[in-house]
Amino acid sequence: MIDHSLECIRKNGPLQTARLTWLHQWPNHCKACEGAGELHWTENQSPFGSGENWPMEMGDICGCIESNTCPRCGLINPLWELVDWEATPGVICIYCDWHEETPDVCPPGPDYPCECMEAEMEASRSWYEKNYPDYNEP
Repeated sequence: MIDHSLECIRKNGPLQTARLTWLHQWPNHCKACEGAGELHWTENQSPFGSGENWPMEMGDICGCIESNTCPRCGLINPLWELVDWEATPGVICIYCDWHEETPDVCPPGPDYPCECMEAEMEASRSWYEKNYPDYNEP
């Protein structure tokens, strides 16, 4: 078990509390987008084999929206199938007032791995190297 420092607890405690509170309030939220209604990721757009790294932010509508399900409360909004999402800004959930323009998304959790976890992993690595000097990691 990791012993977190007082600084780590002060820094990450409120983040963890906010996240757990939101998750408790919205247990049926979309696990893929965590209430955002959109998915975001980064892709490397450099030419294949160039060795370059050109990160580009990508995004798309989450499957919950495509199935007319609210990303926050998880209930089906039957009128959403009539909405043209590209042409109609500001779509709202009729059950929980989730708003497309300003979605109430799940707060991010604490920064992991924290310094305490990194110190614990380093201590474990050092112990392993001391006790098994001939082992080569794959």
